[in-house]
Amino acid sequence: MAAIESAGFAVVIPCLEKLGQSISKQTGTFDLSVDGDVAELKAKGKPFAKLDFITYTENQYQAIKSGRDFDTYIVCGVNSGETPEVYRLPSRSLQAVPADRWTQYSYSKKQLSALLQNGLMQKLVL
Repeated sequence: MAAIESAGFAVVIPCLEKLGQSISKQTGTFDLSVDGDVAELKAKGKPFAKLDFITYTENQYQAIKSGRDFDTYIVCGVNSGETPEVYRLPSRSLQAVPADRWTQYSYSKKQLSALLQNGLMQKLVL
């Protein structure tokens, strides 16, 4: 596991527990189980204001496109020396947004900001 991902887990697990949710790490397509539902963790070193993109594997992208409900927790500012930011992004919010295909599927900061502004993504309080 990459150091940034480990740091992301160290931020998101207590954040969700503080919100009264039950969290455990998973292996396989998704990183987490939150209240019994699969979820994904994306950890970024930069704050959200400087976010470039997030990526999904082929299996995760197909889950989005097929309508599978899961949340992605985006932890920004990991190991930056500043207070990390945690965002919850429901997979259904990404269904109408076109992804750029590289070797994975990515959503840009511009796309994520639009979802945040439209209430389709929410910032969680630490």
